[in-house]
Amino acid sequence: MPLRFWLDDGLLALLLLVWLTAAAYAFRHNVRRRWLPGLFFVLAYVLCVVGAGSHDSMSRLSARSLQTLKSPGSPSHLEPDWGKNFSAEERAGYSRMLARTSFQWWGMRMKYFDLDGSMHVYQPTEEDRDQRTARLFLIEQTARDERLYMYAAIAWLFLPLTAIGLSLTPLWAKVETLSAALDRALARSQRS
Repeated sequence: MPLRFWLDDGLLALLLLVWLTAAAYAFRHNVRRRWLPGLFFVLAYVLCVVGAGSHDSMSRLSARSLQTLKSPGSPSHLEPDWGKNFSAEERAGYSRMLARTSFQWWGMRMKYFDLDGSMHVYQPTEEDRDQRTARLFLIEQTARDERLYMYAAIAWLFLPLTAIGLSLTPLWAKVETLSAALDRALARSQRS
């Protein structure tokens, strides 16, 4: 997963955490207009649920991709009479392609036909080994992405609870006091 995705996701989560915490704190301490912080909290909560749903969806898509990558169709085992209707070049080309694919996808060395019609065990090239390594890395990366998306979905669901917990801490009261003091200082400077 690109780093930019996690940075954007983390910044959005941090913004929503502050928004939810401020709304929960204001709801507890604002006697007159409780509906306004309550509305902000509900809107931020809906955004958290959407974030959890989208990450869950991405986790499920990654799981499906992983299943497809881990269990492709079975490799072709060529019989001596395979491709008798093909020309010698076509038979050799197709059988070599099937042997190459068998190595790249399953890591198996299969037999292929040469131009004379005799069967030989496929010897992978460096490019074939690189393709096999890239495929294994893709499987590993997809499994890691699936887990990360699942953890992110769970984290999005716990974000509102974390905000409520933070709104109950004395630290948030100090931030609120500091914010009120800054507002008063700003109002005094605007009057003068």
